[in-house]
Amino acid sequence: MKALKRLILTLTVFLSLTACSNGQSQAENTTNEQEQVAAGQYKDADAATFRKLWKEKKGILLDVRTPGEFKQGHVPGALEIDFLSDDFVDKVSKLDKDTTYLIYCRSGHRSHQAGTKMKELGYKVVNLEGGFLQWQEEGFEIEK
Repeated sequence: MKALKRLILTLTVFLSLTACSNGQSQAENTTNEQEQVAAGQYKDADAATFRKLWKEKKGILLDVRTPGEFKQGHVPGALEIDFLSDDFVDKVSKLDKDTTYLIYCRSGHRSHQAGTKMKELGYKVVNLEGGFLQWQEEGFEIEK
């Protein structure tokens, strides 16, 4: 019985400490994201906002999926630079840093990573939350 109480107490303390550290991490992430948005360097946008920016020509579309994914369908007018390719940074480095890039991938994960990298390189980026899957779910335009 004593061993069970000790185990429960240990688990409770562990879970409490873990929850506290995760809360701090999330708060730090939120603050960092707000600073990036305020600086105009990086932000996430839902599909409707992303489409509006695209329609209003507020940036250049950049698809960071693989060539095979791109051929299966993409947002009309998108440039393709594969984030997973070895020359991603070289290709991105040739882009104009005074332009905003509207980037997306399949689900939003790779484009988030690509956007973070591009921000580090001095680019302004808007990432499509939910990626091309969300774009399609909304019924927005695609071309093959």
